Amino acid sequence: MKEIRRILRTTLALVLLAGLFTMTTGCAAQLAESAQQQEEKEQDESGQSTEQAGSEEAPAEETESERFAAYLQNYVQEMVMEDYTTMHWAYADPEARGIDRSKVEVTLGDVLTDTEKTLEDIRELREAIAGFDLDKLDEEQQDICDALLMDADITEKLCDDKYYGLDNIWSSSGGVHQVLISHFSEYSLYNEQDLKDMITLLYDVPRFVDDALAYTREQAEMGTLMFDYESVLDVCVGALDAQENSAIVKAIEKDIDGLGLDAAKADAYKEEVRKAMDEAFYPAYETMIEELQKLRNKIQPLQGLSSLPNGKEYYELLVQDSVGSMDGIEEVRALLEEGMQDAITDIQVLLIKNKDLNYTDPLALTTEFESIEDILTYLEEHYAETFPAVKEMPYELEGLSDERAADFSAYFVIPPIDLRRDYEIRYNALSIGNDAKSIDMYQTISHEGIPGHMYQMQYNHENLKYDIQSVFRKTGFSEGWATYAAEEGLKYLDIDPTLLRYYNDYNTYLNTMGALMELEIHYDGASIDDFKENYGMLMMEDAIEDIYSHLSDNVIYYMPYYYGYHRLADIREETEEAMGEKFDPVQFHDAVLKRGSTMFEIVERNVERYIESAE
Repeated sequence: MKEIRRILRTTLALVLLAGLFTMTTGCAAQLAESAQQQEEKEQDESGQSTEQAGSEEAPAEETESERFAAYLQNYVQEMVMEDYTTMHWAYADPEARGIDRSKVEVTLGDVLTDTEKTLEDIRELREAIAGFDLDKLDEEQQDICDALLMDADITEKLCDDKYYGLDNIWSSSGGVHQVLISHFSEYSLYNEQDLKDMITLLYDVPRFVDDALAYTREQAEMGTLMFDYESVLDVCVGALDAQENSAIVKAIEKDIDGLGLDAAKADAYKEEVRKAMDEAFYPAYETMIEELQKLRNKIQPLQGLSSLPNGKEYYELLVQDSVGSMDGIEEVRALLEEGMQDAITDIQVLLIKNKDLNYTDPLALTTEFESIEDILTYLEEHYAETFPAVKEMPYELEGLSDERAADFSAYFVIPPIDLRRDYEIRYNALSIGNDAKSIDMYQTISHEGIPGHMYQMQYNHENLKYDIQSVFRKTGFSEGWATYAAEEGLKYLDIDPTLLRYYNDYNTYLNTMGALMELEIHYDGASIDDFKENYGMLMMEDAIEDIYSHLSDNVIYYMPYYYGYHRLADIREETEEAMGEKFDPVQFHDAVLKRGSTMFEIVERNVERYIESAE
């Protein structure tokens, strides 16, 4: 059997939403302040109405639902004003949403969360929600409340001081060195002020890196510093080697050209960007190399979180946070094991019924597409067979340069809430090539495009009511949806269904095994020797070592994709069983999507409502 392939995809959602590595507080942050301001506003309005009584007719009393809707929007405003990168990701025109951007400090944010403030925000979140009569809110608002509270419960536990020092901020799939490259490569310029702010952010890179290194030194002293040093070094050296032909600079200059500035001004800004890169960005990467080299002897051998004090408990919380569910680790394990066993069983059935499959490599399956654009065109023509129809989805497709290509196959760039522009999909040619005929390419484009991330984003734009639903994004649902939707996209192909089923089972089996391997390392404490013993019959020793190192370095990697996929697959199976001939895939998918990328408990609640309404 071939080694488990890294065919999973990541998005920039967490990077841009969280202000690089600064985690939001599960949408509890800044809620306290917004709640207080809302209360003061209501008191002022109440007093004003009293004074006017007798001279004018009093305005109609605001309903509880209207009061809560105003509260949610005020909360989002306050939240994005706390962090510049969050504001820039959320809104192309923040002023139109009542946000005074001049009051938002232009920085890359903090490397670590302020846990004391986070805990205070969570306490006041609970008090604020308790102040509403939830029975008078509509179903959508009640779902938002419950999702916020569930997320707050997980976040509160993650803030425990005993977990300090356990985060790997240098992981190969999302470390500081990777995030900075992605952040500036994908930084959107909507106006001249954005350009000025971006140059300010470039000069903030050394400060951000110094803060990251300060935390790294603490980890070294605590004995919790553990990451793949060579992979970090390769990226840093690659960024410095590419200075003369930087893909980052090219991407920024392309955006500058799109602003419509006069030629002299555009050239002057381009020179400022190059100067900032030379004076701040590249020196920061030199600092990374120099300072991490000093700590090299204190880097622990790559192994699971469970090898560190409190690491096992921490991993369970990270899983809950990433998958977007209150499920405990054993419930997660049971879901994955059942899903993998179902795939194995189906493969066995197929092989018995179709002897020729024994000589077929499922991963070598091909399509007839001549270009990647043809794949998206085809998917756009067929997705409405099983998904709710949405408006046209214009897009930009780009292969990544070596400098920008990291540990992923592709990603979808999350657009601002308030701007309808061409969607952006990036693919890593180093990882998946450029062969449009490859079944992997079809799956990748289905995942990132239609009916995966790009489709979901268009659906959200047309159907979500509150900005909070776009800001509150759980990776387990968004990546689980894209993985599930890519499987659904296979049904549109004019290829033998048995071959497609064989391919999908095999692909599901491999990647679900990856999620279980991740759990074995970080929760069960499996060592490299355990891995060799458990998987020695399935793959070569060097492949086992590579997989173990990669999953040790990336604590949450396969988990949100394949927990989310199997959770959605189970929900569908149960719905089909409950509804029989009444089951409609379009209506089912509408019920799944209607609350955005939320907690799975909320998703299941809406599917139950769909079943009840159909009955």
